[in-house]
Amino acid sequence: MSLPRDVAEARDTIARAERFRRLWRIIRVAMLAVLGIFLALLVVYTGLAVAAAKGAWHYVFMLVGDAFLAFLMVLVLRHRGTERMFDAEVATATDRLRASGWRPVIKDGEVLVERAEG
Repeated sequence: MSLPRDVAEARDTIARAERFRRLWRIIRVAMLAVLGIFLALLVVYTGLAVAAAKGAWHYVFMLVGDAFLAFLMVLVLRHRGTERMFDAEVATATDRLRASGWRPVIKDGEVLVERAEG
């Protein structure tokens, strides 16, 4: 039995949003790792700039550049708009399914639909 078109589209929308949510989590973990490296470099560059106070302007420039990149990464990691976008997409698709008399079921990472009872 094939599903009605609107039900299949809503199911696919939920599956796509969940895939992108998992991908976004992986990207955030990678960004946290890079942020840790940047913070370690900030400590190293600060030590080098203080130890070689004369003529060590390139260390200061590297320090400022890494600090700026770390700041941008913190902004991206703190931003919750992407999570809200995924939540809104899933909620909209779920509402469309409910209006059609179906409900989403996620089993083993796969999005299935079944008839809503009652």
